[in-house]
Amino acid sequence: MAKCRVDYEAAIARKIREKRGLGELSSYKPWLTIRDVSSLGRSHIVLGATTGRAHHLLSDLEELVCLYADYSSLVVDIREQFPLFSRAETAAIAEEMEIKHLVHSGSNDVLTEDFVFTLAGTPPKWVARQVKYLSDLQDPKVLQKLEIQKRYFERRGIDWKLITERDLSPPLSRNLKWLRRGAIETFDDVVIDHFKWAIGRAKPTDTLDRVIRRSGESVDLPSNRASLLFKHLVWRHTIEVDIHVPLELSAPISTLYLRVPCGEEDHAKSA
Repeated sequence: MAKCRVDYEAAIARKIREKRGLGELSSYKPWLTIRDVSSLGRSHIVLGATTGRAHHLLSDLEELVCLYADYSSLVVDIREQFPLFSRAETAAIAEEMEIKHLVHSGSNDVLTEDFVFTLAGTPPKWVARQVKYLSDLQDPKVLQKLEIQKRYFERRGIDWKLITERDLSPPLSRNLKWLRRGAIETFDDVVIDHFKWAIGRAKPTDTLDRVIRRSGESVDLPSNRASLLFKHLVWRHTIEVDIHVPLELSAPISTLYLRVPCGEEDHAKSA
């Protein structure tokens, strides 16, 4: 046990030297990576459009929450697997609650928050979000750990909330997965402008598939590239849709509340 404790403390010291849990945007290094944690094969590495770096996500639900944050125009930074330092503080909170702190190899463990998001504003605002499946909440130890995390952030005046699968509807989840491939694509500005103009001219009764295909043809894009451009523009909020409505290719665009802000005006200015 003594050797295990020394090894664990050495691992923590190594992560601190590596500046895990520090940095912003592309420079941030998560305290835990998918190599550090066994997640029954449900871990994911996702390249974020907001941060420009790979996010280490330890469950399917974490992946969806990360995608939603990456899509949101309110979120300007995403930090996952964020360490709660110091361990002495989280241990003191556990003592106040009269519960045992989570231990690893005989040492107090470093607790981590699934996400700390930075929201746009003056000044920017931090919020903390823990992600758990409803089934996990049947475990009293999980609930105790969540309470420690909540109190830790409340002491700092940082909003803390729990997210479960109930907070992400099936249509929203499917839409995020479908759109994400366009998130980090790049396109010529002139192509984007004319593509937007073509979409802005579509009839409300036109299907999404027809709108994407015909708009792509107007700028000589093959169907697969036109689809990626559409996804890219929705992800960047250049084209607006109701993200909570299923984005079915066969659906009339009026049912998707599709809108191109100032599309025709932009085209006229560039002509």
